[in-house]
Amino acid sequence: MIESFVLMTIENGKVGEVMDLLKKLKEVKTIASTAGGYDLIIFAKLKDLENLHDFVTFKIQKIDGVKHSETQIIAKKIIK
Repeated sequence: MIESFVLMTIENGKVGEVMDLLKKLKEVKTIASTAGGYDLIIFAKLKDLENLHDFVTFKIQKIDGVKHSETQIIAKKIIK
């Protein structure tokens, strides 16, 4: 199982619309609206790297309003 964060910049006025579309994707476990360099950050779980690639390339980057995405793969997770 691959866990990752996908950081996104969104076109002005489209954050709510993009969040609604992200909620429908089974791979998305958490969505956060953020202040700073990115507008939205999602936590996603996928089967493997190929599925992560397809998820970002063919789902995330195809959403109207997503200007840019950056994917961070979790190498080790510590739950406190």
